[in-house]
Amino acid sequence: MQQIDISPQRAHRCSPGDYFSRDQMRDNSDNWSLPFRKALQRRLADQRLYSGPIDGGLGPLTQAAIDNIFGVR
Repeated sequence: MQQIDISPQRAHRCSPGDYFSRDQMRDNSDNWSLPFRKALQRRLADQRLYSGPIDGGLGPLTQAAIDNIFGVR
């Protein structure tokens, strides 16, 4: 399996109010590879922000977890 870097060092770029980055993650997810989307879901699950399947689909549960990272409620 290919390693995807979504480490805490990169996560610092996900700051509250950074709506451009959030929108890219949520609304343009088809531009991201399936391995990256699955790795993102795993990382969100590891941080207890996501409890859905690790399938690479960025549905409502994944989108809510992404919103949580960016401080959007």
